Amino acid sequence: YPLHSAYPKILDEFTCDNHEFIIIEDRGKSLKELIFEKGKFSVSLSVQIIQQIAEAVHVAHQKNIILRDLSPNNILLNGKQVTLIDLEYSYRPDGPPLSSIGTPGFSLKEQMNPRITPEIPSATNDIYSIGAIWHTLLSPDSYIKFITQKMDKSKAWERSDLPKECPDEIRRIIERCLCKNGYR
Repeated sequence: YPLHSAYPKILDEFTCDNHEFIIIEDRGKSLKELIFEKGKFSVSLSVQIIQQIAEAVHVAHQKNIILRDLSPNNILLNGKQVTLIDLEYSYRPDGPPLSSIGTPGFSLKEQMNPRITPEIPSATNDIYSIGAIWHTLLSPDSYIKFITQKMDKSKAWERSDLPKECPDEIRRIIERCLCKNGYR
């Protein structure tokens, strides 16, 4: 994976029963855990987190890698340092074709529908995820409800309103990230 401070250092790796395991350094708690502990994040902290995620994703995109499964469960936070984990669904054009995968609510619906022939992953997939994560950091109520009530997967894309203190520019960026055609 690309070199960036948001990618973990691999300490060891091994195979067991045809499964490959990678041991990484401890880099904090997942955003999912933190959302459940503290609820919404401040606008300023959310900006710091999203900036690091976007920079790490940009580094991957420069290397022609689409991460495809960015979600609060796959991002660790230690203080203000972000780490991206569980990158096994990353896509490279020179690699094998991948099935429809992702995390409900954080991946494009089309990316996850097994009845649709998967499109070749693009930056749009990761940009959508960044917008969904940012929205969730600022307004986690629908995400918490979806997880705690074990709702139908189709409900994962429902989002609570952003808080009043969220600046209009951030609202516009999140909307653009979440639009089907991506951030253009």
